[in-house]
Amino acid sequence: IQVSLYRKSTTLEQKLKKKSTETCNVRNCPISDDKICCTRNCVYEAKCTKCSKIYIGSSIRPLHIRAREHYNTHCSSIYKHKEICKSQFSFKILNISSNITKLRYTEAIFIKKKQPEINGKEENQELMHLIFY
Repeated sequence: IQVSLYRKSTTLEQKLKKKSTETCNVRNCPISDDKICCTRNCVYEAKCTKCSKIYIGSSIRPLHIRAREHYNTHCSSIYKHKEICKSQFSFKILNISSNITKLRYTEAIFIKKKQPEINGKEENQELMHLIFY
């Protein structure tokens, strides 16, 4: 009997690529945790430090850039909540994926599962068509 074994090997690029250990050098960074500040391709949860309501979102850019956009964009759900509650947000990473489609599916699943109070209804409906009930 002739037997062939196959094992998927890592590519040279993967072997040479250093793990990202970016450190934040942004002044007044909106993310208090340096370990997640520069995380890309993630689904995140932003929790109001005053009332504990949550927002779930995703970003392919560094999380601190996305958080700063939330804080500075008047139409953002986080901005609107921050104005009402007069508080800050704590961020945590729920999932990481380099596949953008998978990232959006994961975001929709977390929104369905956690029922975040701060996410706008338009945001929720836009993502809900991605998952099946």
